[in-house]
Amino acid sequence: MDMKIARLIPLALAVATSSLAQNKSAWTGLPPADRATVTQFAEDYKAYLNVARGALSSNAEVIRRAQAAGFAEYRDNTALRPGARFYVNNRDRAVMLFV
Repeated sequence: MDMKIARLIPLALAVATSSLAQNKSAWTGLPPADRATVTQFAEDYKAYLNVARGALSSNAEVIRRAQAAGFAEYRDNTALRPGARFYVNNRDRAVMLFV
């Protein structure tokens, strides 16, 4: 038997007996506090997807959310200081956020 395959056998057995192989939902194992966090994240993501249907609208929404979180647009003459939050808009096709 090939040694590479032999090393995979224990892993394959572990996966076969895991909850993934038994088609159990990870949701059922979450504590209630984590369920609330996951639900809140999902609702926020759905709201983003409702607005951001293409590259232009996605870019605008990311910038809107970044500004709401305290990010400012970086320009060539902007003074950088530790902890400052900036974003760069690349031709309305990509946004880079940095701290």
